[in-house]
Amino acid sequence: MDAIGGVYFDVPRNMNYEDPYQDLSIHIDKGYQLLDGKQAMGVIRYRHDNNMKYGYANGDLGRIETQQAFLKAVIQQLLQVKNVGKINQFAKIFEENVETDLSVQNLFWFGQEAIMGGLTMDNVEFVTMPNTPKSCYSRVYHNYQSYVVPKATELLDLVNNQLSPFVETFTLSDLDIMSINSDGSVSSSTGHVEDSKAVFAPVIPSNTPTDPVEEENSETDSGETATGPSATDPSTTNPSTTDPSVTDPATTPPAGGTSGGTTGGTTGGTTGGTTGGTTTTPSTGGTGGSSSATDPGTQPTTPDNSVIVPPEVTTVPDAAAGT
Repeated sequence: MDAIGGVYFDVPRNMNYEDPYQDLSIHIDKGYQLLDGKQAMGVIRYRHDNNMKYGYANGDLGRIETQQAFLKAVIQQLLQVKNVGKINQFAKIFEENVETDLSVQNLFWFGQEAIMGGLTMDNVEFVTMPNTPKSCYSRVYHNYQSYVVPKATELLDLVNNQLSPFVETFTLSDLDIMSINSDGSVSSSTGHVEDSKAVFAPVIPSNTPTDPVEEENSETDSGETATGPSATDPSTTNPSTTDPSVTDPATTPPAGGTSGGTTGGTTGGTTGGTTGGTTTTPSTGGTGGSSSATDPGTQPTTPDNSVIVPPEVTTVPDAAAGT
């Protein structure tokens, strides 16, 4: 952002969020304005305020729409002829910050062709992975977690008609599309699941808590989205990919949950991976267990050897969390 002099963008809402763990401070007013690199990062990461009272009415989908609109604004500014002399600088910055098998020379060529070859915004389109939200028992956290599962047929159509540059038509067996079955087991369109244990239904304790139901959003007079203070957000995106929203540095949830290793997320663009697992980050602090002193004079009791089921893990509100 700073290399191109910032980006003019119409910020869709007031954004306020603080996260000391990540040295993250987002305070941006609604409206058309010039954003520098730090402000731009705040805009694309924001999902709701710290108290979860204000945020996007449709949660992560609202943030995705803002991200796509912002990227269009960036592309539009990059395509200006005045940036031809900066293409090599842009290519080097991209190579240093993005994992790719394209060389600087390749990136330079593509950039030059885009600007001098007549690429316009009519040629730029963003898509969001067709998906269905699912709740599934996690073998890692031992409770129910929320996942984003691709709609296989719709995703295949998207790949063949909008994403793939090849003449050949792909089939479901060509794509590693993960799905969660009714019994909680995991399967893949390729017929192979790397986690051999996940292909079997998990053993679920009878008193395992399920995902809490979010309270329905309501619009305030100011146009902001208000939610109940007890609402939790099961739609946190994968922190190992596009969403660095984990506020507890001691917690490292697995990338992509049970949705497979090739996580694509739902941010669209032309990357659109074939999976979209999401995780719910465990909250910080103790387990909430309580204890009391025992009177030495009382009779000893029989030890309780029953299995203690861990309490349900709740989410930590962050800049990337939705409502």
